[in-house]
Amino acid sequence: MEKDADIEEQTQHLDDDSDDIVASTQTPSNNDKVQSQETQTSKRNKKRKAREDPMVKGFNDAVACLEKISNKISKGVEREEDIDNKRATISYEISKMQTLTQVE
Repeated sequence: MEKDADIEEQTQHLDDDSDDIVASTQTPSNNDKVQSQETQTSKRNKKRKAREDPMVKGFNDAVACLEKISNKISKGVEREEDIDNKRATISYEISKMQTLTQVE
């Protein structure tokens, strides 16, 4: 797996180097050269994004799924705490009512 990552990194560097060689062999004006380099950089970025590692994508998907599950669990815990608080309040009110009836 590390070998694949190393090969991928070397391929990216070769692509970058070849793009730089092509850019340096052309002799456009300074402004055109800057625009050309920006275009080449955006092309390289698109290539890298297109070569996204499936393991990274899988990991990111798993993290997103775990985040959703965590949010659901946290909401469930909040609801349980709310129910416990209401249960305690009701029990307290019932005990007050019972003491009032006993006094009368």
